[in-house]
Amino acid sequence: MTKYLVLDCEMTGLDIDKHQIIQIAAQVLDHNYVAIDVFSMYVRYMGGQVDPEASAIHGIDLDKISSDNFYTPDMALELFYFFCSKHSKDGLILAGYFVNEVDVPFITKTERHRKYFNKTFSAFLDIKQFVYKSGCFSIKDACEQYELPVFKEHDAMNDVLMTSSLLREMQKQGHLL
Repeated sequence: MTKYLVLDCEMTGLDIDKHQIIQIAAQVLDHNYVAIDVFSMYVRYMGGQVDPEASAIHGIDLDKISSDNFYTPDMALELFYFFCSKHSKDGLILAGYFVNEVDVPFITKTERHRKYFNKTFSAFLDIKQFVYKSGCFSIKDACEQYELPVFKEHDAMNDVLMTSSLLREMQKQGHLL
């Protein structure tokens, strides 16, 4: 049976040539949209450019994640794809909010990661395409519209939890294709 992997990443900015992932979170949902597994980690900040706007939005202290106690971006993605491989046997649909435009370019930055990505995911589901029609431009707005709990935005795990709730509720109400 098909499963969904709800993904969110926080980055130092949105330019894949200048910025990097600093937090990855994912939740696997079964075909009934029930959570069955979770992945979450902060990623070592390797230096380089930081978009001040991105920093202000996510509020992650880059000094705290600059040590060797955190995995490098490459190793973090290896662990993420290993996590995904445990669930991709019967088809894994990648879901998220702006997932195709924001997260996918960062998790497929290298040729090796593009190959993992293409092997792992059978389809994509970007929630924003369903809620934009109703004037919701953020996960928070969409959750409020569906009367779902709202957590602090721009923490990857919180965003994943809100997106998972949205998926369940939208399916329940027949708002998904």
